[in-house]
Amino acid sequence: MGLWSADAMDRYRDNNKVMQDRQTQIPRRVAEVTSSFWILRILAAIAGEAASNFLKINLHFGLAIAFIVVTVSLLTLLIVKIQAKHFTPITYWIVIAFASAYGALLVDNLVGDFGIGLDTALLGFGAIFVVNFIFGVDAEHTLSPDHVYTVEQERIYWVAIVLSVSLGTVGGRLVAQHAQLGYAPSAMLFAVLLGVAAVARYLYPLKAVQVFWIAMIVTQPFGASFADFVMHLLAEAGFASAKAAPDISHLLQLRL
Repeated sequence: MGLWSADAMDRYRDNNKVMQDRQTQIPRRVAEVTSSFWILRILAAIAGEAASNFLKINLHFGLAIAFIVVTVSLLTLLIVKIQAKHFTPITYWIVIAFASAYGALLVDNLVGDFGIGLDTALLGFGAIFVVNFIFGVDAEHTLSPDHVYTVEQERIYWVAIVLSVSLGTVGGRLVAQHAQLGYAPSAMLFAVLLGVAAVARYLYPLKAVQVFWIAMIVTQPFGASFADFVMHLLAEAGFASAKAAPDISHLLQLRL
């Protein structure tokens, strides 16, 4: 017996056809999920983690001020993005990068300033993410990134993005705290998990939406671990600005 029944596969194909027909009629509001999407997603995670460090350390903003600056910036960008009539890749990926920085600073604030344990934060973000997922499916019948055509769908999508980033950040901090693997091994661990998600995407096409959001969660700690590894190497090499955010101009010039 295969991994799915013939009836289920027929429904999957019919849904794909409906989705493709709709895509030809209504312009999408978010980025299409392709191989380049995941490359840019990783770069955005790296940029977000580095930017949060840059604000806290290099600019001496401290955790609270850096969080306020990024929160206001993210909210402003989200308003601009959601109210825009046409999808533009640059705006989308700038928002993703700021969401990554926001997730890192939010978790650091909850743990550092409010004394919330990482285990508690993981359970909290996980529960909120599941509730948002259920609400999104109930209200819009899907949380698929390929079915974001309305403003309401996009709002739910961005809430899920911010929650996935925060959840991934907590997971990465937990691995760093308990496993104490170091930057490079942590990055390799999350890279393996991303590989597992990629394989699951092809083995279980009926679960593509769930696999997408799992991959979005795992991508954040992978990018953060990689960014920390690179900055650690720069610091060892004697660069005073090792904690500074890398030049993300290349990220902004990329298109989907």
